[in-house]
Amino acid sequence: MRFSVALLLSCLTFLAFSQKIKYKDIYNLLSTKQYEAAEPFLKRYLRETTDNTNAYLFMGIIYENKTAKDDILKHTEQALNHIDSAILMFNKASSMLNEKDLKKNEEYYAMYSRTDLRTGNYGVKISDVQFDLRKRSESLRERADKIKMVKYFFSRAESAYNRANNLFITIQQGYPGTREFYLRSDDQLVAKLKNLSLHYDSAAKDFDNYRVSISSLDKVSYKPVWKPRTIKDFKTEGSEPADFYSNEPLVWDYKTFATESIKRMEQELKPIRQELVAYDIEINKLGEKLKKDSVSVRSDLTRLVQNLLSDKLRKFDERPMPLDILAVKVADLEYRSARVDTRRYRDSANVFFQVDLIQRELLALNRLDSVLKIAAQRNLDEEAMNYQDFVNQTYNSTALLKSYVRAQQEYAQKERIRAENELVRRNAALKWLIAGKDSIPLTDQARSAFRPLVLESQYTAGLWFGDKGKTEGYFYDIPPSHRPAIRVRFPVDATAFNESQMQSVKALVTSDGKSQIFFVLLYNSTPLKNKYNVTLAKIYRLDGLAWTMNYALDFIPQSMSYQIENGELRIDSGTGRTVTADKSGKLK
Repeated sequence: MRFSVALLLSCLTFLAFSQKIKYKDIYNLLSTKQYEAAEPFLKRYLRETTDNTNAYLFMGIIYENKTAKDDILKHTEQALNHIDSAILMFNKASSMLNEKDLKKNEEYYAMYSRTDLRTGNYGVKISDVQFDLRKRSESLRERADKIKMVKYFFSRAESAYNRANNLFITIQQGYPGTREFYLRSDDQLVAKLKNLSLHYDSAAKDFDNYRVSISSLDKVSYKPVWKPRTIKDFKTEGSEPADFYSNEPLVWDYKTFATESIKRMEQELKPIRQELVAYDIEINKLGEKLKKDSVSVRSDLTRLVQNLLSDKLRKFDERPMPLDILAVKVADLEYRSARVDTRRYRDSANVFFQVDLIQRELLALNRLDSVLKIAAQRNLDEEAMNYQDFVNQTYNSTALLKSYVRAQQEYAQKERIRAENELVRRNAALKWLIAGKDSIPLTDQARSAFRPLVLESQYTAGLWFGDKGKTEGYFYDIPPSHRPAIRVRFPVDATAFNESQMQSVKALVTSDGKSQIFFVLLYNSTPLKNKYNVTLAKIYRLDGLAWTMNYALDFIPQSMSYQIENGELRIDSGTGRTVTADKSGKLK
């Protein structure tokens, strides 16, 4: 068979270039459905011969066969042209067909031969041929309409999806990441997302129409399926174009993405933005209250901080810039509240309380310094784009926001220097008692005319060296104000207690247990003629100095004990030797 067809083609090719082609030679190819091989010869034959009805019929069949093989999506115009050509050929054949032609060329219509059920005769009837030509034309017209419908919905679906894809890419490229996508959202972005959803809807509906319409066509390889993928990562997914010529194109679910994004923006972010501005307004009100009434607002700040929607905002941003700025404002008010407390109690006589107040100021300044460092390290130009609404409504511009942070840093630095100097001054005050014009040291490192020998939490005692070699003993209580109520100086033996002998001079203090009566004993641990010089003073809290006595003891005093029942004072050597002074100071 291959040999005969090849031989026939060779002969036809030879005849094509040498002499007129005979239809019967071409029919041998047509009858065996070698349409592609027969087509060029049949076309040449029809250019030379215009009265062969069968040739037009088979030319129509060739075009009909072609359109069945055409890709109706990629080569739509070609498929429609082939249909039009087929119909034209069938119409031509139908108009030319008659009984005479049919009888003359009956062998060329063998495919229509059948047994007539009425007469029993076998042959070709013109009505059968005309019916077939009419049905073929009608079928081709119907196919053309369906192809046009398929292409229409296909093009609409592809176009709508491409618009959605391009719009999504524009949105995607407009933001560095998902965080910025949400934080920088505005009415314009919401409008784009709504358009994205509409384009996607149009694409989905047209694709469904395309799917339904193409299912009514036979002899097509397309079995379209719409399976949209969820966009989970805004920056890495959703930008790939869809190949609608594939049976299952890669399409992204832009509608769900747009709908959920708009929902989060309007139902979650919008209230948070309003809350941030409202929170800033409340802080400003507290600042006005503090400034106007000079009262601490620390308790109000505690309540305000508890109501801040920080957790909700951190769903969108792990380190929200507005929270850092608000933290600066809160810390500033906490510090200013501490300053108000300091000024309110500046007349307090308790020097320890005054030190505590300054330390509270420094703690508040540490907090302010800490949050200021965090705020200053932020790229406020970049971050302001994420919180444009907050910046515009609270500071008017990014430049003013940056200026506020710088001003707060300068203010905090100046306040720290002031508070630290004040703390140094107040700590220094803790090392002294102020008694009139006298300053009595509470540390043995201070250089003073007062030389402490006893330093306890409630009192101090020692020697005072005045001008011209004058020497006295002293005793002062140490109240929280460091302004003593008990101010006693008493005479001592200058020869036994002079400045050159300070390394040998010691002191003991005891009381009645109720801190109403005190005894101060000064002694020189260097013996003079085997005796130890001692000065004893009795002091009342309310009446001051009662008496002083000078003794020369045989031992170095190690302790004293007051006998409340008889008012006597026992002086002990620590080795069993003791002496006792009566109420008037005389030794027994």
